[in-house]
Amino acid sequence: MYRCICLLYLITLGECCPNIEPVQDFDISGILGHWHTIQKTGAVFPCLTLNFTRSSANSEEFDVVETSQSTGLINTLGLQHESYLRGKLRVTDSPGIFHLSLPITTWKLTVFGTDYDNYVAFLLCNKGIVTTSLVIISSRTTSLSPKQLESIYAKLLKYNINPYVINTVRQHGCSQHGERGIVVKTASNIFGGIANLFKSSKSSKSEKEEEVQYDIDIRTSLME
Repeated sequence: MYRCICLLYLITLGECCPNIEPVQDFDISGILGHWHTIQKTGAVFPCLTLNFTRSSANSEEFDVVETSQSTGLINTLGLQHESYLRGKLRVTDSPGIFHLSLPITTWKLTVFGTDYDNYVAFLLCNKGIVTTSLVIISSRTTSLSPKQLESIYAKLLKYNINPYVINTVRQHGCSQHGERGIVVKTASNIFGGIANLFKSSKSSKSEKEEEVQYDIDIRTSLME
């Protein structure tokens, strides 16, 4: 018998996902659009954002794109880049609980807190021989008030999940949303795919797109 004590970046043996309660009467249309990730378990990159869009009209599938930006020496050398992690969000029979398909694996995603206008909070769990859980807290703007964060933390603490070890994501000095450069399609979120470096981001619409993929957007950060 396994016992799980959730410490935000939980890795345990056996099948054990935190059974956190989703938002009551959750309406996914309310969280569509652009979000800034304020805190995320294990986050190391700044300027993380999330974007949710409906895959097609009347579809029960949604496209999810997480964007991260480079920092430090890479930018100093004049090669700022963004990477894009694309996934598919599929509804389940339980409102507020979804299956999130990412490269190689599928996560259970529970929306456990949102007011739709200001913040949204997710618990993700990948269940198997090794079970991993993480928390993402996002905002429509680049910050949340202490009062808003404490209301989210209270829900986590109710399920023995320690919110005070979660990583804060730096959201200042970021490029504007929607700016793009040269896109590199890769199979992972590492700096790769050099052979496709000069492939235009405006590819033909007839090309078959992978359901899940990483894109890396290379741009110059040198001032004119």
